[in-house]
Amino acid sequence: MSRSIVQERTLVLHIGTAKTGTTALQKFLYRNQTKLSKYGIFLSNNLKRPNNSDLPAYFNSGVSKALRRQGIYNQLAKKEYFSGFEDRFAREDQSLPIDATVIITSEDFPNRLIKPAEFQAAHDFLRRYFEKIVVVCYFRPQSEWE
Repeated sequence: MSRSIVQERTLVLHIGTAKTGTTALQKFLYRNQTKLSKYGIFLSNNLKRPNNSDLPAYFNSGVSKALRRQGIYNQLAKKEYFSGFEDRFAREDQSLPIDATVIITSEDFPNRLIKPAEFQAAHDFLRRYFEKIVVVCYFRPQSEWE
């Protein structure tokens, strides 16, 4: 009797911190999105790009700085902006191969998901779609910041 190979969808969650090249990495990834997809690596077309700031903003209980830069200043406007967000995320997920590796990248994760409930909500949401989550974060000593 042969065993079937279990394939799993993987999320690489890049939670860049300030002054660690996050923007350059994000631009590189989206510039090479088509090439990466040939190797089973996918980026979201539904999250703001190249900084996928919509994901941490969605789970932040307030109105994040990223949203305010877009003219969203209150909970009502935030609710309208994110109307259908989870459905769009699910549809995009369903369009990917079962063994896809997805990269989500935003320097807003460490700044916006501060409360345990916000972090837990984001985690629970992502676990619905990904069997494996790998968190990648670069650090730089604050004394080296210019």
